[in-house]
Amino acid sequence: MGIPFQLDYKRQNEEYTMPEAHYHDYYEIYYLYSGERHYLLEDRIYHIHQGDLVLIPPNVVHQTTEGGGAGSHERMLIYFTRNFLSGFTKEEQASLLRCFQHKLKALRPSSKDQTLIEAILAKMRKEEKRNLPCSPLYQKILLGELLLLASRKTGEQLEDYFYPEGPVHQKIHNIVRFIGENYQQTLSLSDIAERFFVSPAYLSRAFKRVTGLTLVQYLNTVRVKEAQRLLRESELSVSEVALMVGYGSHTHFGRTFKQMTGLSPVEYRKSHIV
Repeated sequence: MGIPFQLDYKRQNEEYTMPEAHYHDYYEIYYLYSGERHYLLEDRIYHIHQGDLVLIPPNVVHQTTEGGGAGSHERMLIYFTRNFLSGFTKEEQASLLRCFQHKLKALRPSSKDQTLIEAILAKMRKEEKRNLPCSPLYQKILLGELLLLASRKTGEQLEDYFYPEGPVHQKIHNIVRFIGENYQQTLSLSDIAERFFVSPAYLSRAFKRVTGLTLVQYLNTVRVKEAQRLLRESELSVSEVALMVGYGSHTHFGRTFKQMTGLSPVEYRKSHIV
């Protein structure tokens, strides 16, 4: 994202699944005006309904897929960097961003709060189109109001609000969580299928249908994201990083890393040396 604050409104009139899971180094807020979605976020799958708010911290794997209903949906995305909140004190920033630190990354606001949220979003969209003096300042104030509302409501949410419906979604939800906790180990489609008492063929079809990804694509995404962190923040060798994120072959790790990031592990590390 080239700018510190950005809006992305979209009305989708047909079924849509994001082509791949992704992650980025800025914050994202997702508001669903209408429709239903399944939201793969970190190590769980949320069933999102009209009026729900999803809070995506930086560097967290996420993806949306069909959630049932007619297939159409309407949503707003807000992207922003922490630097965009620089007008607030550090203590105020911590308070506003607290909603992203909660274990549950989705909110189901009351009807009254949905009205407030949609009013804030309408003002943001209007301000974006008008481009008046001090527009960034007003957007910052509106974002602060939205984050404050979300942070106050975060602790009131129940996991049952967003729990996957049906045995297939529940099983894939459990598998996603298992991968998040065990990606460092040697895992294969057959290993996971055996652990969850299904056939590899069934698991392959079900995982793709629920998440929009193959199981291997998701596993590689989780592993490469962690490898990037280790390459940036540690002095471990590339071979050590490969082993720590579950790749037994240094060659396979390097090939997969470059396919997903466009850089070799060595090139990636060099590009992040301060």
